[in-house]
Amino acid sequence: MVDLEYPYGTVIITIDTELTSGLIRSPNLFSKEYLNLIQKEGENIIRSVLSLFEIYSVPATWGIVGRLFLEKEDIIKEIIRSPIRHDIGCHSFSHVNFKYCGREIAYNDIKKSIIAMKRYNIIPKSFIFPYSSVNYLNILAENGFITFRGKASALKRALFTS
Repeated sequence: MVDLEYPYGTVIITIDTELTSGLIRSPNLFSKEYLNLIQKEGENIIRSVLSLFEIYSVPATWGIVGRLFLEKEDIIKEIIRSPIRHDIGCHSFSHVNFKYCGREIAYNDIKKSIIAMKRYNIIPKSFIFPYSSVNYLNILAENGFITFRGKASALKRALFTS
């Protein structure tokens, strides 16, 4: 019998925090006004979720796109200054799909995100793959990541192609 530290089980909550990063890959599909609206609503949702986590004392892993550390400092500071000790994870820098990019692009994207996060004294240990596309696990290991989130079915492929 295993002696569990948490006898009632554990739930891990991860929040993909990208705002419009997933949409700007196809800028012609959306008007600037629509993207601005989505951005503003996304910020409001982040604040609401943060508030709920604080009310119920629930920590989460925030997988944050690195460019937000440069462009949305106000929302980043709100997450960091929460009285709840959240895990601040990396969600790449520019929401690149690791399944379809080369090793050099993946490496540079991760490095750029780490540099942006360092401005806030954050050394990420968790990586949330954009689109849950697991790949290049060796790059994560080389950069000090100890955990990741992605599709389980992609793990076998990633282990043999990284």
